[in-house]
Amino acid sequence: MYLKASIQTLTDRLFLEKVHRPVISHLETREALEEFIRKHLFERAYYYSQSDITVNVDEKDPEFIADQIIEKL
Repeated sequence: MYLKASIQTLTDRLFLEKVHRPVISHLETREALEEFIRKHLFERAYYYSQSDITVNVDEKDPEFIADQIIEKL
C-alpha cells in the first residue's frame, strides 16, 4: 500500500518535524526541503507505482484515511 501525498503536503508536514528527522534536519529552507522531496520521489517513483493499493492522503483527516485503507483491504 502506498499512501500518496503531494510534494506540497509532504513539505508542509516534514518542515514542522525536520528537527526530529536526521536525514532532513540540515535543510534550512522550505525550498531546500521541497527539492530534496522532489528528488527522492522521482528516484522512488518506480517502486511506488508497483503498489497494488494507492491511497491519496492530501487534505484528508486521519480518520478518513483509515476508513479508506480499511475499505481497500
